[in-house]
Amino acid sequence: MGTPTKAYRQITERFGTPERIPSPAPQAYPVCRAAISQALIRQGTPCSALDVMLNSLSTNTFKQYDSPLKLWWLFCREHSLDTYQASIPYILNFLTKCYQNGATYGTINTTRSALSLLMGPKIGSGDRIKRFIKGIFRSRPPMPKYDRTWDPGIVLNHLAECYPNEEVTLEKLTRKLVTILALTTGHRVQTLSMIKISNMKFSDSGVEIYIPDIIKTSRRGSTQPMFHLKAFIQKKEICPVNTIKSYIDRTSSIRKSTDKLILTSKKPYKNASTQTLDQYFAKQLSND
Repeated sequence: MGTPTKAYRQITERFGTPERIPSPAPQAYPVCRAAISQALIRQGTPCSALDVMLNSLSTNTFKQYDSPLKLWWLFCREHSLDTYQASIPYILNFLTKCYQNGATYGTINTTRSALSLLMGPKIGSGDRIKRFIKGIFRSRPPMPKYDRTWDPGIVLNHLAECYPNEEVTLEKLTRKLVTILALTTGHRVQTLSMIKISNMKFSDSGVEIYIPDIIKTSRRGSTQPMFHLKAFIQKKEICPVNTIKSYIDRTSSIRKSTDKLILTSKKPYKNASTQTLDQYFAKQLSND
């Protein structure tokens, strides 16, 4: 090996030998979308395809990945790592730290998915990472969100008391509608929030409701939801078709140009979000 040059000696005296020179400290954490965009570009994605690839992730996914990526940025800054090129041992150290701080199996799995977007699929499919995730599953298995069931008959009996529909308040009618739709369709409130009047077809026997929008359960090759709700003429008080018609009539003067079925029950009237429908449903079940 030749004699080190003067420039080389100056660098090593100041920073150490090459194997000891630390990686540049990562920049401040950008927003999640920007971080993933940069990762895709570094992986060779042409800029012309970037927006299309980012569209593969929903807004909720970006929100879900934001928190673990912030923690990853802090970890990389602490250890002087490149956020887009870290070794498996460092990733395992990071996931272990998350586990020791109380992260659940689901949270760690989400973190792994987020890191896979930054550093490629090897992070998610590597043997050591997969074994670590399996160990988390065994030591801290995911628990069901709910550990008990409730009798829908009690709820339906209460809803039957909210009748005639024309005489109850708009908030009570909205809560009644959301609850009946949840019980009769079995779908998430996210799906219910996407129901549009233009996608409803009434008949003498009931109503068909088509959901063309992408929802959480949408998959390639699968059909979009189509609800077939029958008229419950034996008990109009809780008939889904009757309740929908009453709600549309009740809100016709306040819905302006919106096509969404369910609106907020207080001014300013607007399309009800998933969170708002959750609140309506929870209040109805608690008989608030």
